[in-house]
Amino acid sequence: MERVAIEALKIGKKADKDMFDASGRLLLAGDRPLTRTMRINLDASGCRHVYLGTWDASAVALMEVAARDYRHMGTAVMERLEQQIARDLADAQLDVAPSGSPFSGALDAGIRTNRTSAQVAEAETAYRESLDSTSELISGALPDEEMLPAAERVVAQVMRQLRADACLLFNLMRLRSRAHYLYQHSLNTAALSMSIAAAMGYGEPQVEQVGLSALLKDIGMRSAPHELVVATRKLTASEHVDIQKHTIAGLDALQKLRGLPFLVRFVVYQHHERADGKGYPRRRRKNATHAFARIVAVADAYDSLVTERPWRKALHPYRAMEFLLHQSERAFENTALRGLLRYQSLFPVGSLMELESGEVVRVIAPNTTNYHRPVVFVMRSVPHGKLDMHQIVDLSTEEGLRFRGPHFEPDTNTGDDTPEFAPRLCPSLVIA
Repeated sequence: MERVAIEALKIGKKADKDMFDASGRLLLAGDRPLTRTMRINLDASGCRHVYLGTWDASAVALMEVAARDYRHMGTAVMERLEQQIARDLADAQLDVAPSGSPFSGALDAGIRTNRTSAQVAEAETAYRESLDSTSELISGALPDEEMLPAAERVVAQVMRQLRADACLLFNLMRLRSRAHYLYQHSLNTAALSMSIAAAMGYGEPQVEQVGLSALLKDIGMRSAPHELVVATRKLTASEHVDIQKHTIAGLDALQKLRGLPFLVRFVVYQHHERADGKGYPRRRRKNATHAFARIVAVADAYDSLVTERPWRKALHPYRAMEFLLHQSERAFENTALRGLLRYQSLFPVGSLMELESGEVVRVIAPNTTNYHRPVVFVMRSVPHGKLDMHQIVDLSTEEGLRFRGPHFEPDTNTGDDTPEFAPRLCPSLVIA
């Protein structure tokens, strides 16, 4: 059965499933539309949620208990956790200076002209395995004692992929599957956060801590009402308030992980705060948030924007980057945004763009010193054009070539409702 907030019900619409209250009373048959009078009566009854589907008393009881426990976390557990984290933050050094040899020296974001199909397949397998492990972590499928080692293995695998071929990893992150949203979002945010930290000069142990924090940032979602986590509609205002509690629920989950670096808790708690104090859970401004939380906030926002959700289309990567840059200083830290730009460019890796001369190209690598002029692969040439099909072009050396704007085509990289990936990789990944 599905638990739905009353405010999410649309007048005049059929639910196509029978509607019950928590006691099992049939409120509306699935073949009948909801009338304005029925909606008013539901509001007046004090009923806040209904259940859609074939009545299942045991399933409803479990959902009611889970929702009640999550909501009431704010009165006891949440208050205790927030008081503790507030004390810890007051004593913590929130700005973290880079230490050790910069990981940027080991990260390989260069142009590749000799990738083989076997190398791409190996990288995709590694990414899939990391995604499977992330799914087990975030869903709660692993025993507590196995969670931290599993998370560290995922971070280590991402580190290896960043060292070996960062641009290939960034391209693999563009392969989407709706069934994997929360898990893939966590993994992608970890990889992006690690690349940002590297660009900011942090050493390898620090980059690993950033990655671990980003990977576990949404672990509190396992405690959120299931119907909100998997909702295929835009959440209501009250449901957003419920979802926002996942930052506190995450602190509760992390208490069980022995040996976890202390600062991970700060990031899990603060990754939705914003520089202007308009984030959550405590509307803290930039100088009251941990440096690593500010990094993860940028990566989290970018990956969210370029991911399609059931209620909205994904933004083109260039439009997402443009949006974030317009939010600089107000919402996000400039140095973290510049870190994102260094390894993604203003026209992020994987983006389809159109040149003024008419060719359609895919961005395959950044120019780390010139964000406006990435390396591209020609996907579609034009008659009497300047470029040939499948040509690799470094735009930093071709001043006469400029972008007209983003190119849009049917999304062949979004999977269906199965957990499988789309079967094709863009041709630019393999240059034999």
